[in-house]
Amino acid sequence: MNQHHNSHLHSRAEEPRRSFPEEEIEQLTRETSQLIRTADRKRREELREYALNRLREETAPNRLDNDLPAYLRNAAPFNPLVLALPLLFMGGLLLFLSPPLGSLLLGVAVLLGSWGILRPLLYHRRKT
Repeated sequence: MNQHHNSHLHSRAEEPRRSFPEEEIEQLTRETSQLIRTADRKRREELREYALNRLREETAPNRLDNDLPAYLRNAAPFNPLVLALPLLFMGGLLLFLSPPLGSLLLGVAVLLGSWGILRPLLYHRRKT
C-alpha cells in the first residue's frame, strides 16, 4: 500500500497546477482523509494530529518577514506638516527672544509645511 501511495504522489506532482488553489487543497484534504481512514483505528487520532501539526508548521508565517511589530508595518507614512506646526509655534515665540533662531525655525516650518501640503497632491496626481 505504501508503494501505491508513493506512486500516486509522483503522478500528482506531474499533473499541471490548477488555477484555483482551493480545489487543489480540497483534493489534498480528501487524499489525506482517505489515508487516515485506511490506517489502524488506534493510529487515526495520532495521524490526524500529525497532519494538522505539519500543516500548521508548513504554513506558519516566516519569522523573518515579521521583524517589525504590526503597528509599525501598518503605520501611515510620515507627513512633514505634523512637524511644521510645532516648529511654527516655537519659531513664532523665539522670533521675539532670539530673532535669528526664531527666523530659522519659521523658515524650516514653512518648508516642511509646504512639502506636507504639496506631497499628497503630487502623489495622488502621479498615481492616477
